Amino acid sequence: MRAKRTEILMAILLVMVLGYLARPVWEPYFGIINVQKSAPTLSGTNTISKVTVQQNEKGAWEASIDYFYTGKPAAAYLSVRSVEKDSPEDNQSYKFFTVLAQQGKQHIVTPIFHPGDSNLHTKQVTVWLVSQSGPITGQKIDQVIDWPDAQTWHQNQALADKPNDELLKRAISLIDSGVEFQINEAKAILERIIANDKKFEPAYIELARVAMKTNWGPEGLHQAEGYLNSALQIQPNSTNAKILMGYVYTHQGRYPAAEQLFKEAATDNPKNLWLWANWGQLFALQGKFEAAEQKYKEAINRPRTYDTYDRARLEAYQNLFVLLDRRKDLDGTEALHKQRISEFGAGNCYGAEYARFVMLERESLDTAISLARQAINANCSTDEARFTLGLGYYWVWSKSQGERKNEAFNQAKIYLPPGPKAFYVLASSDKTISVAQSLISTGEKIDQTDNNKMNALSYAIVQKDISTAKRLMQLGANTNALIGNENMPISLLPVMIEDVPMVKLMQQSGVDYSKIRFQGMSGTEIVRRSGNAKLLEQVEGKAAML
Repeated sequence: MRAKRTEILMAILLVMVLGYLARPVWEPYFGIINVQKSAPTLSGTNTISKVTVQQNEKGAWEASIDYFYTGKPAAAYLSVRSVEKDSPEDNQSYKFFTVLAQQGKQHIVTPIFHPGDSNLHTKQVTVWLVSQSGPITGQKIDQVIDWPDAQTWHQNQALADKPNDELLKRAISLIDSGVEFQINEAKAILERIIANDKKFEPAYIELARVAMKTNWGPEGLHQAEGYLNSALQIQPNSTNAKILMGYVYTHQGRYPAAEQLFKEAATDNPKNLWLWANWGQLFALQGKFEAAEQKYKEAINRPRTYDTYDRARLEAYQNLFVLLDRRKDLDGTEALHKQRISEFGAGNCYGAEYARFVMLERESLDTAISLARQAINANCSTDEARFTLGLGYYWVWSKSQGERKNEAFNQAKIYLPPGPKAFYVLASSDKTISVAQSLISTGEKIDQTDNNKMNALSYAIVQKDISTAKRLMQLGANTNALIGNENMPISLLPVMIEDVPMVKLMQQSGVDYSKIRFQGMSGTEIVRRSGNAKLLEQVEGKAAML
């Protein structure tokens, strides 16, 4: 019994100690302020003589306050808040920001807290000297503050104390994500860096990347060139600026100038693998495929950096696959798949791409199925892996008999259920079109639609996959089928996405746009309204006039 009583007393003591230690936190917010030891009251009047509101160098809003406090009433404190409009002070206002008042003439600078997402437009900042019985005196300052949402505000303040190098690393990561809102966040961070340090050259380089990612085309390239010129003015020997400027020049068609910059950058033997990846692209665009291949190989044979430059390495891999496929180098392609997996692992879904290669080029179905399943087990969750595994089982089903045939079909339906996407995948290669025909023989319809009322041919059109679209038509896909909630003729889909080659394919299959009707207009009228001269020329002939 005595031990139990001791435990209870110890618990009470612990609560009292913790409560005392937490006092500076809870006292101002709940008005439970313990009156300090009495001190002589000063003569004079409690006043707030001057209040100014400003934004500091880190972007935070502050109130600068001059006041005089006599010491009576006891335990007074200052309450600072931002309000949307003039309103009477009430007890609810005390929660915004409070600081205990000190006797005598005082000058303090206090933060102005974010008002919360319910009131992002501040028109006034109020400062009150308050006792437990209510306001004593105060001032109201007209100040317009347009706050960002609370999450953005707190995120910006969290970044405010970080050094430029750390902010730059954060911005690079956001840009690498490729997600629009994250790229915009990166832009804001970079602009913050430059506002504080106009000579921080790496920030201008990353702004050039932002310009191209958010506005690809002549305008974005021109903006990127401007940022890179600024970087080179600050640091004329900036290797990274030269590498990216070479990329800009490449896509502006200024090939000799681009190559000169790449040569200059190479003398520094940089770890930036974009030098070799961009250099390879320069040669490829000029049709110098052998030289391009050598540069891409340089990118993947150099030491891996395990940072943002891994993206350049992966792009070099991807471009090498294209060049090896161009000259039908199957052994070289397979070796490249194995090298990429050894470096980055099957879990990045590179195992699924290798499985598809083994399936379509080597026609080794069991090996391909095993590789695709390994990729899925290694946390590759993309459709590529599941569809490849499903495709493999469909192919085994089409070639098998008896129990193996039934088992393969059951597995195929798990990873690639019969439907529009299954037919799209099966028609994606000349080698598997016979598998699609086998599926049709079971009663599955080539024009069946999914929940979005889209069929296989519509997916091929949206992807601008003209080869697959041709195979689907060979399988009997109907170019007059109606798709979407508005029941639009599928032959109008290429018009809507302004794909001239696909419109030409539709015409070759017998589509007459003058006879297609949708929402009271002919296909030709819809083309005219699009304002696309190339589309109209294809639909009406070279003599067509806008």
